[in-house]
Amino acid sequence: MKQSCLPGVIRACAFLLIFTATADAALHSRLGGAAAYDDALDITWLTDAALSGNDSWANQLAWVVGLNSANHLGFNDWRLASMSVAAGLPTGTASSVVDCSTIWQPLCQDNELGYMFYHNLGGSSGGDLTGNRTVGDVTLTNIQPIYWSGTESGITNSWMYHFDIGFGVWSPKNGNRYAWVVRSGDVGDGDLAPFNAPDGVVNAADVLVAIRITLGLVATGAMQLAHGDVYPPGNPDGVINLQDLIQITQIALQ
Repeated sequence: MKQSCLPGVIRACAFLLIFTATADAALHSRLGGAAAYDDALDITWLTDAALSGNDSWANQLAWVVGLNSANHLGFNDWRLASMSVAAGLPTGTASSVVDCSTIWQPLCQDNELGYMFYHNLGGSSGGDLTGNRTVGDVTLTNIQPIYWSGTESGITNSWMYHFDIGFGVWSPKNGNRYAWVVRSGDVGDGDLAPFNAPDGVVNAADVLVAIRITLGLVATGAMQLAHGDVYPPGNPDGVINLQDLIQITQIALQ
């Protein structure tokens, strides 16, 4: 009897672990509010959702190239948000994409724009989420009705997402739409002070907290790692040490 029940118990535990992980997913402010880290998708969004302007799909791709050439916010790997991560990044081709209005949350993660609408912003089918939206310590500004994604639908079409109704469709690439860019992974910003209550600026106080952490005088929690693990840049290694302290000092001196 016990042996026959064990697989069911394992499945139930696995479900609870997945549910807990997704239920706790959230956006976290980064780079003084200029970016937001999505801890479910493990990507970082720009918080200005209209920075791209309104343009064709090809021109939006060119705009992203310029953004990366300028090392925007210190990074050169920005891309259009995807509607089919499985199809490939930074661009890929998909004949269909998941509908986040009807699909289970973990499966929706393949559609970054859909995940933002339904799970980060708590949208509902037919709802309008344009304008400014605040989630926790993150404020997303200038959300537009429609966004190009990095996911193509054949040679002449690309998938786009409606933030005014919560739905994705494909459209000819020559139409003018906005673009919302992301980059893979987190971006530590060095904002460690006050301890456990970052204030959105990086200065001498943050350097002092980094020194205390490096010397082992205070414990390193999830919040400290999210903000203080800045080395290597764009690819944090899970610890705060002397290399992070040097990087945070450089940020504070800028």
